[in-house]
Amino acid sequence: MRNNNLLPEKLKPGDLIGIVSPSEPVRAEQEAHYAAGVAWLERQGFPVREGSHVRVTSSGEAPAAAQKAEDINDMFADPEVKAIIC
Repeated sequence: MRNNNLLPEKLKPGDLIGIVSPSEPVRAEQEAHYAAGVAWLERQGFPVREGSHVRVTSSGEAPAAAQKAEDINDMFADPEVKAIIC
């Protein structure tokens, strides 16, 4: 039997969606696709908050595992974030 107390509420326009990148960060050559995805979410009525380490740094370095974990933990800890997309 399913415990409905474990199911999250359905998203509704205005709900904040957090974006994290726990594996590979967004690289310059992927930026157009990433931006299109973010724009689509926003057109659907969902504001987006990007994790601090979603992109490759200006020095070309990928974020460290601890930085990527920090992004995920920050999103789960933020009561305004209603969904997280990787």
